[in-house]
Amino acid sequence: MRTDRWALARTWALRLLGVGTFVALLDAARRIFTAGAGLTFFYDEWEFVLFRRDPSIDSFLRPNSGHLWALPVAVYQVLFRTVGLSHYTAYRLIVVALHLVCVVLVIVYLWPRVGLVAALFAGVLVSYFGAAWQDLLWPFQMGFFGTIAAATIALLMLDRAPTPRRDVATSVLIGVAVGCSGIGVLVLSAVGIELVLRHAWRRLWVAGVPGVLYAWWYLVWGTSQARKENLRAVPAWVRDAGGSVWSWLVGFDGHHVSTLGVALTLLLVVVVAIRRSDLDLPRIAGLLVLTYGFWALTGLTRAQYGDPGTSRYLYPGAVFSLLLAAEVARSATWRPRAIAGAVAAVALMAAWGGNVDQLDIGGVGLRDNSQYVSAQLGAVELAGAALDPSLQPDPVRMPQVTVGPYLAAVAQFGSPSDSVAELRSRQEPMRAEADGVLAAAITVVAPTGPGAQCVTASGVVTTGSEGATLVVTGPAEVRTRVFADAFPTGATLSLPGAEPTAVNLPALGVPWVVDVQGPPTTTVCVAAGSS
Repeated sequence: MRTDRWALARTWALRLLGVGTFVALLDAARRIFTAGAGLTFFYDEWEFVLFRRDPSIDSFLRPNSGHLWALPVAVYQVLFRTVGLSHYTAYRLIVVALHLVCVVLVIVYLWPRVGLVAALFAGVLVSYFGAAWQDLLWPFQMGFFGTIAAATIALLMLDRAPTPRRDVATSVLIGVAVGCSGIGVLVLSAVGIELVLRHAWRRLWVAGVPGVLYAWWYLVWGTSQARKENLRAVPAWVRDAGGSVWSWLVGFDGHHVSTLGVALTLLLVVVVAIRRSDLDLPRIAGLLVLTYGFWALTGLTRAQYGDPGTSRYLYPGAVFSLLLAAEVARSATWRPRAIAGAVAAVALMAAWGGNVDQLDIGGVGLRDNSQYVSAQLGAVELAGAALDPSLQPDPVRMPQVTVGPYLAAVAQFGSPSDSVAELRSRQEPMRAEADGVLAAAITVVAPTGPGAQCVTASGVVTTGSEGATLVVTGPAEVRTRVFADAFPTGATLSLPGAEPTAVNLPALGVPWVVDVQGPPTTTVCVAAGSS
């Protein structure tokens, strides 16, 4: 009787834990959407928007920062043609969905190794992994999620008895991993090493076929991002990258990274040495390549920038580390599994708050960037052809964007920018930045005749929405604004005054406000409409 009661209580406890996990995943998705509200395309995404809109071979196979991004480019092209550029939420839905898929796959992978309780707590921890806010909030990172998901499914396929169909499916999954990001190369290496160590020589084609296809791509399109001068920095980078991942996983909030990196690597070596007869060493070897290889290759290509704990590289390291930890800690008995569940629960409680805070902080930073970008691009669309096609509206926040390709993308797929009403509702710094873009549309030419309305200089002139031409006779400092409340501190134009000068203000559909300052002898004549 007591045994029956214990079994019933255990069943209900697991059911409640399962429901709690489902609710936690929904809450994590809600928090990610809330943190990313109001975002628009960011940084590398503009390369897709401006230069990979056409379904050409080059669009799919041209590398981005050394990575093959064929499948993410395909997803973006589908979204371009279905929701356009105006509905960024659809792009964010893809990355959140892929994140939840990865969380579920982590749970499925860990369950038979460390037990359901530990697997569920670890999955919830990954779902709230806000330290990786760049991955969770930036749709461009869907490539990493695609690689992680395909890699985990491939490893699960290798757990089962081999059949021709499963081997074909595993090979296709490796191809998907490779087509999603450069991490896929480590996936095919990990699978290849596992097959070699299992002496599964006849199955090496599973990794070999996608490997040959990747080699062909690299010879034709690939570019190496590795830097020889980074070699010395790789060991310290691996140490601190691994330490950063575990610091956020166990609640140290990014602190003690070097100590954790060394301690956990030593612990891994000791445990494997002690338990080697009980462990799946071929799988552990593959996961070591996947985990430590990821950190090493990242250091080899990016050590010159510093910060091994960069947000966008934490998520792959966290998932691969958990898969590796599960293999090292695997057990079929209840006591070690209970300990694993308790450890995972404590880690979740310790790490939850810091990760949620990081997600919110990251969202604030990306939203601030998006507000500036949306305002500046709204100004680009207002000025249109009056701007130089090669002009960069903001070389810092969106260095990939120039006016000509941007307007072509808008004409094809719609606008991601602010409307006039949205521009007017922005904070003063964003409106001032938009005015800075509009000022670039002003041209100075020789006058063709006097203006219709002439006034003495040193005053403010408001034009109509159809634009205007100001004929300035005499030296003057000209400042302009459209949306901002205040004029810029520096002059938009400085006119020497040797000859009469025509200042052409293009039609925007909204008025220009112009401040002309000069000596009493300077006059300004205003003609409605731009020339």
